[in-house]
Amino acid sequence: LAILAMTGAGKSYACRTILESLAEKGYPMLILDKHGDYVGLKKLFGKRVKIFVPKVEFLEEAEEDLVFIVNGLSENPLTETMIDPFMGIFKLLKDPKRMAKIKEKFERYLRKTVYLTPNLWGIVIFIDALFEIKQLEEKDEALEDLREVIPNSILTAHTGTLRGIRWRCLRATNRLIKMSEINKKIAENLKLEHEETPTDPKKIIDLGQISIIFLSGYEDTISSTCVGHLLRKLFDARINEEIEKFLIVIEEAHTFAPSPSEVIESAPSLGVIKTIITEGRKFGVGVILISQRPSRLNSTILSQCNSFIILRIVNPADQKFVRDVVETIGEEEAKILPDLSTGEALLSGQFVNFPVMVKIKKPKSKEMRLEKDFIEEIYEKWKESSK
Repeated sequence: LAILAMTGAGKSYACRTILESLAEKGYPMLILDKHGDYVGLKKLFGKRVKIFVPKVEFLEEAEEDLVFIVNGLSENPLTETMIDPFMGIFKLLKDPKRMAKIKEKFERYLRKTVYLTPNLWGIVIFIDALFEIKQLEEKDEALEDLREVIPNSILTAHTGTLRGIRWRCLRATNRLIKMSEINKKIAENLKLEHEETPTDPKKIIDLGQISIIFLSGYEDTISSTCVGHLLRKLFDARINEEIEKFLIVIEEAHTFAPSPSEVIESAPSLGVIKTIITEGRKFGVGVILISQRPSRLNSTILSQCNSFIILRIVNPADQKFVRDVVETIGEEEAKILPDLSTGEALLSGQFVNFPVMVKIKKPKSKEMRLEKDFIEEIYEKWKESSK
């Protein structure tokens, strides 16, 4: 299902109405919430709603997932020649005994403390220490000694290869630091109970559970990488029947599955969303795409949707895109899109026999942004500051 409309026309309004009905049936849901539009479900359904913020747990990630994370966060994928040394170094750092021996040898030759850690920053420190050792007068002796604990393929890796790995790990680390800072701000400002995203798929998808991934405040690269990583993991778990059938709700879908004309064409989440929307039905994974800019959404992905809820659309490029992609929408139906009132929608596709106009009923839940009258809130602050 795709829900398409301009800002303020009622996209989230319509989606929350659908989700509230599904929640009453106990259907498992995963909501990718970019603006806090769905946290109001917590007040309606209580403990059944879990609010998560993004997290990457390196020690628990599979090798291919780790490469995916670095590729996404650095926005510059590891080359084929970089992947083996990258994984080789990370395996060394994951082994506490091996890491302790490497640290001891590094410190003996460099005569300073070397802070090795089992994460991307640890890889940066490892490569820096190796470069420093190669500049020492006694480098031959040091490298021979290091061969006892470090594979020769890493010690002899091309300098350009190691620099490329270092740069990508450093760039990805900076993004992870930003993510951590945002998580702290969310912890301070979000008045609802929340936690970091678990690594176990069963803690995210369960009967009756509504899992909201709270993505407000994160830049698109971080959001797309974390979403792509999470969806890969959950879809694999569903294929192996480790978790229940579930529904994915993707708000601001054009940022996670952009069209080729967008500068974010290489969004890390694009590939896995394509896979899920083309193959998900076979495994019981449904998708609701929501977008205020349909023309920026990947047309291949949108064309795989078999039903559409279309609210007010004024932008001519978006209107044309909808006509081109949604086969059941004709010229006459498209003409009424700019004149629809908030909450009015045109239904089209497999869930109706022919395009039909409807008025979406009001959802019971509220968006986070509607919890308070923001004008009254500013007025109260102004009065307080004027005392």
